[in-house]
Amino acid sequence: MIHGLIFDLGYTLLDFAESSDIPTVRKRMLSDLVIYLQREARLDIDPNSFTQKFGEHLAAVESQRRKDLVEYTTRYVLETTFQQLDLKLPDTSVLDAALAAYYAYSETLWKPVPHMHTVLSELQERGHPMALISNAGDDANVQRQIDEHRLRNYFDPIIVSAAVGIRKPHPLIFQPVFAQWSIDAKDIVMIGDTLDADVLGATHTGMSSIWLRTQSGDPNPRILTDQLQPNAAVDTLKKVPDVLRTMNTN
Repeated sequence: MIHGLIFDLGYTLLDFAESSDIPTVRKRMLSDLVIYLQREARLDIDPNSFTQKFGEHLAAVESQRRKDLVEYTTRYVLETTFQQLDLKLPDTSVLDAALAAYYAYSETLWKPVPHMHTVLSELQERGHPMALISNAGDDANVQRQIDEHRLRNYFDPIIVSAAVGIRKPHPLIFQPVFAQWSIDAKDIVMIGDTLDADVLGATHTGMSSIWLRTQSGDPNPRILTDQLQPNAAVDTLKKVPDVLRTMNTN
């Protein structure tokens, strides 16, 4: 019997604007970061070398975090960039503001998937405790999105990999949910769009899973094997309540 629900965030509850070109968005984000550091923080940096070094470090950590499931935060990337360029590290307040500037444009592009509030309200009314676990490089970025889209009241706890240092599918990222709810893993379902984070994380911990096959696709569809199969797969979030009802009647 399914009692508790854990949701992913990006491409599960929020979706990136269809017209957004990711390389172009990232280029804009880097530009906004450099502009803030130069104009607002009044730091003497070379925009070309800073952008190149930041991009190199970001690509490196994105590859590494998939291997060891440690969350290397965007703040770590930013601090490493300063160090590698022999630049004095700014105060924490400057780094916080710089990261906010870096993410500001991308945050305008995330939109709720269709029927998001309707689905979450229905599941909440059914009495399901719900948690949110998101793999992300910056905790403040995720928290702003949660508040912007009025999601906070649905979920307890809310766990962001940047805040806890580990990423899905590592089993330890799910432990705070199990401890807080005192619900057996077998009575919890993980709902998310990635096989190698959400579904695999559920498999590692004994949870059920619902794979949301969004337009984002999956970064590694070959991981879908006889040994790794979601308990259910849906094309839209709207179908999740019916799937849960079926799971609880079988």
